[in-house]
Amino acid sequence: MIDQQFYQYKMNAYREELKVIGVRFEFGEASAYIGRQLMSMAASNMLTRQHVYELLRLIRFLQQKVLSPSELVNSVKDGRWMKSILGYMSPSCCIIYDSDWAVASCISTQPFLDVGFYGESILDYKQELKLLGVQVGFENSENTCKLIIDNFKFSSSSITSDATALILKCIRYASPCDDFLRKLRDLKWLKTNVGFRAPSESFLLDPEWECLVKVFNGVPVVDSGFYGSKISPYKEELKKTGLIAGFDQASKAIANIFKQMVLNSSLTKASVLALLACYRKLRTHDPIPVDLFNCMRSEKWLCTSLGFRLPSEAILFDEGWQSLSPIASLPFINDGDSNGGLGKEMHGYKAELKDLGVTTEVKAHGARFVINGLNIPADPAAISAATVLSLLGCVKSWLACAATFPKEFMEEITSCKWLKTTLGYQSPDGCILFDPKQSSICITDGPFIDESFYGSEIASFKDALAAIRVTVDVRCGHGLFAQHLRSHKEIATISRIYLYLKECSWEPEKKNKEGTGWIWIPNERGSGEWVSPLICVLHDQNNLFSQQLHVLGRYYDDRKLLHFFSSAFGVRHGPGAEDHCKLWSAWESSGSEISVTNCSAFWQFIARN
Repeated sequence: MIDQQFYQYKMNAYREELKVIGVRFEFGEASAYIGRQLMSMAASNMLTRQHVYELLRLIRFLQQKVLSPSELVNSVKDGRWMKSILGYMSPSCCIIYDSDWAVASCISTQPFLDVGFYGESILDYKQELKLLGVQVGFENSENTCKLIIDNFKFSSSSITSDATALILKCIRYASPCDDFLRKLRDLKWLKTNVGFRAPSESFLLDPEWECLVKVFNGVPVVDSGFYGSKISPYKEELKKTGLIAGFDQASKAIANIFKQMVLNSSLTKASVLALLACYRKLRTHDPIPVDLFNCMRSEKWLCTSLGFRLPSEAILFDEGWQSLSPIASLPFINDGDSNGGLGKEMHGYKAELKDLGVTTEVKAHGARFVINGLNIPADPAAISAATVLSLLGCVKSWLACAATFPKEFMEEITSCKWLKTTLGYQSPDGCILFDPKQSSICITDGPFIDESFYGSEIASFKDALAAIRVTVDVRCGHGLFAQHLRSHKEIATISRIYLYLKECSWEPEKKNKEGTGWIWIPNERGSGEWVSPLICVLHDQNNLFSQQLHVLGRYYDDRKLLHFFSSAFGVRHGPGAEDHCKLWSAWESSGSEISVTNCSAFWQFIARN
C-alpha cells in the first residue's frame, strides 16, 4: 500500500499518472494481487498458519464492509495450500469434520481439515472456509456419496449397521458406481448369523422361502438383529452388490451348496430331513425352486444299502419288499439310526420321495430293480414260496412294458436250480407247469413245479414262467420226462411216462445206443433195473431166451407200450438168428440136457430163417 502520509496525501492528484506506471486503484485488483502473493508463498512453502488466519480475517472483513471477496477467493481456491490430515490440498477438496462424518469416516479416508495443525480457532471461520470451497458438515448429496465411494476403505471391525446403511445410500445416490459394486462383491462386509460374509454368499431372508436357507447348517443369513430396519429400504441396492435376495437366486445358491455337500458326502440326517420338509412346503409354490428340485432328482444323495443313489435308483422299504430281499440286491434307503442312516422319519416323507422318483411300491416300479439286481442264493431252501411268487410278479410287470430281459438276468435265473419241483429243485428250463387237463400224466411223474409248496396261485403266472424258460405246456415236456425217466422205480409210473412219451411221438436222439438203459425190467422183490433196448425183445414165443434176453411182453401187457418200445427204442419183435446162435453156444457150454420141446422150437426157427 502506498504510504499516503509520507506523500502528504497528495498522491490522489496523480491517479492517471500512477495508473500508467502500474499502480492499482481498484479493490478487485488488489484482492487478486493479495491472492497471487499468497499462492506464491505457498508454492515456496512459505505460507504459514498465520497467513491462513489473516486470509480468513480479510475475507470476513470484506464481508462486514459489504465488499465482495470473490476476486480474493477465486485467486486462492484452486491452489494446494490448505493442510488436511492427508496432506496439502485445495480448499474444495477439504472437509471440516463433525459428528455427522463419524460414520463415513469409518468406511472412507477423507481429507479432513487438519485442526491439530491450525488449532481449534480455525473452526470459528466456517463461513469463510465454506466460501473458499471447504465442505462444512455432512451433506446428503450425490457429491458426498461419490466422495465416500472414491475414498472407500474396508475393515470388518469398522462396519457398523449405520456404516452399512451409508454404503447402500451411496450406491443409490452415486449411480453409476460399477467399480465400487465390483469391489463390494468380493469383500466380507455384510454381517450374517455366521459372521461377516461377502454378498454373493449371503442370503436376505424372506419368510416365504425361509425353509430353503434352513436346510443346511451354516448358511449365511443377513443378521436382522444387527441391522434392525436400517437396511430394509435398500433391498434393490443389496441385490446390486450380489446379495441373494430373490427366490430364484436362493434356489440356485442352495442347489450349489447341495451339490457341494453331495460331492463331499457331507449330507447329514438332519439336512436330508430338512430338505424333504422344504420340498414338501415348496413343491406347490409358484414358482417352484427349479434348480434345487432338479438337483434333488439328478444327484446321488440318498444313502441306500448299495451306496449313494439317485432318487430314481432308490427304494423306500415296506413289507411288500420283504419277500424279494433274499433273491435280489436292492438299493433300500438306509432308514437306520447308524452308519449314515436317515432314520424311520424318512417314511413320513413317502409322498415327497415318490414325487422325486423313489420307488415306494413293488407293484409300481419294483420290477426293474429285481430284474436288474437278481442274485439267487446258493441254498434254494432259503427261497420261500412267497419270494418266488413275488419274483414272478416282477417278471410279469416287466413283460408288460418290455419284450426282452437283460442278458445278466437270464444268465442268473436259468443257471441255478431254485424252483421246487416234485423231483427236487430244478432250474427253470428243467421244470414243467402241471396241468391235469393236458395229459393223463400224474404230477409226481415228472419235474412239475410243486403246487403243494407254491399254492395254486403259481398257475396264474403261466406267461411269466414261460418267459424264464419253464415248460408251461405239458405236451412239450417230453424231453424233461425222458431225462428223469430213470429216476423212477415203480412200473405203474414208468408205464404212464412211456405212454406220455408215445403220445408226444418222442424218440431218443440215438436209437440202439450201447449202454443206454431206457427199459425198466421189474423183479420179484418189487424193484428192478434199467437195461438197454439192445438186450430186449417184445416176445419170445417158445420161451427159449429167458436167460439171454429181456422179453418185454412178460412185463408190459399194453400193446401201445410194446409198439412204443419198438418204434422209439428199436426193440426187436423177437429173437433173431444171431440170438439163436448164441443160445446154441450157451447150451453147448452148459453141457446140460436140452428138452425135446426146446430143441424142436430152436430148429423150427432155423428152418424158417
